[in-house]
Amino acid sequence: MCVSIFITLLLLVACDNSFNPKAPYEYLDDGTWSGIFEGYWHGMNENYVFWDVDGTDWDRVYSEYLPKFQALGKYDDDDGKNETAARYFYDISCNLSDGHYGFTLHLDDQMFSGGADFTVMPGFNRLAKANGYSDADIFNGTYGTNEYGSNIFPMLPDEARYERTPNILVNDFKFAFLKDGANLKDVITAHSAYKNEEGKTVLLYSEEHGSETEVTKDWGKVKYFSNSEVVDGSSLVDQVFSKWTLMIVLDNKVSSHDGAGNAVYGVGIDTIAFCGITRQYDALGAPSDVVYTTFSAFSFAGYLEGDKTAPSVYEYLSKFHSYKADGNAKGLVLDVRGNGGGYNLDREYLFGDILSTPQLFGYEKNKTGYNRFDFSGLFPVYVYPESENLKKYYGNTDATHLYDKPVAVITNNLSVSNSEMTVFFVKSLPKGRQIGGRTFGAQGTLAGNYLDLNAGQFTVGKYITQVYTPYAQILDADKESHEGKGCAPDEVVAFNRDDFSLGNDARLEAAFRWVGGNL
Repeated sequence: MCVSIFITLLLLVACDNSFNPKAPYEYLDDGTWSGIFEGYWHGMNENYVFWDVDGTDWDRVYSEYLPKFQALGKYDDDDGKNETAARYFYDISCNLSDGHYGFTLHLDDQMFSGGADFTVMPGFNRLAKANGYSDADIFNGTYGTNEYGSNIFPMLPDEARYERTPNILVNDFKFAFLKDGANLKDVITAHSAYKNEEGKTVLLYSEEHGSETEVTKDWGKVKYFSNSEVVDGSSLVDQVFSKWTLMIVLDNKVSSHDGAGNAVYGVGIDTIAFCGITRQYDALGAPSDVVYTTFSAFSFAGYLEGDKTAPSVYEYLSKFHSYKADGNAKGLVLDVRGNGGGYNLDREYLFGDILSTPQLFGYEKNKTGYNRFDFSGLFPVYVYPESENLKKYYGNTDATHLYDKPVAVITNNLSVSNSEMTVFFVKSLPKGRQIGGRTFGAQGTLAGNYLDLNAGQFTVGKYITQVYTPYAQILDADKESHEGKGCAPDEVVAFNRDDFSLGNDARLEAAFRWVGGNL
């Protein structure tokens, strides 16, 4: 229902009760560019969940761009029309608030083998434009190549390109797994028996198991691999941490076959997770007995679904818990720089053990109907205690003493989605603080479609193969939306690429310093 006469008049299309809702593909009967635009416009009008915080005048978009698309006539493989239509869709979509948003237009174009998929992602556009690039630069640099990601990446600011978990571990603590001497293909060949059906191998390293040892736990056999695979002679990790555990998930899918028909594995790092409890270390400003973790993605829940990956992941989570449950632990530093998000359930796995009761960290708002402003009220969202459910892995140890101790979360402009939920969570704690840079600004909940939720992802036939957008808004504990803006840190610390590459991590030092000053 519209909330005022003014809004009723302003949003006549959205609030007209005579409007008969259609699925987006139903607007494509004539195969024209205007039909494709109609499908997209109505799909967004009905499915997009950020209209109450997005500054885009969606009715003006309709009146301005419908004649332009009508002038293009039929959808065909005309190169000029394709580029013009792609630019129209870029201009329509490039400033949307939704940080998760992705638009993919498929072009039947003889210039490209099999056609071209043109992509628009406003969140990355914002970063590129903040780094001095124009919309023309972005469009010209990404149109017609099917390689949006690799083309937009060089336009992003330094911290988005370089301040990521692997580099943090290499630069700050001198892990060697990304250096020239680290041959991941040899590593994966040696450990290939641990692959799951998706070609993932979970490797664990710890100062407690310096040589290759296999241990039997209630949840299965777990093997720790040699520290020499990841640590070089100049490593600082043992100087900074009294105990630490590293988990690496390698992707070792078959990429090709050699002349004899033998499989050739393409090996890469899929995710990295590190945790430890510090000793006194002056160079990083690290006080003793502070629990630190960094992880490149919220992907634990996914690996727990695989029989061959689950034991090692549960082992990692139990180690992380044991550091938090240490009676001497004085605080917690969560490092989500460069973490693009992932499974919501990971919040419980990673942080639920410091809770004794559910922790309110935000609110969710959903679509309730087809009209543009058909929104529900606010539903509270929580991080739930998980110690009881995970008692098999945690034993009788208790980490809830950390709840009211200082907790810092370190962020940058590529801390996305569930990383931003982590910011909401930390700021809801008695002594929580965000340090570093502003986050990406993508806090919606993904999945869902217009058939069952009146919102979320949709397609427009074969033409717009994906409109990737959440089905719900998530606001922080103060009921404020940060969509398209990001979470502003309590303590801003600038990123300097040259210093960072030398191991001088000002953001990490600031987090340790703040925790140490608030014990």
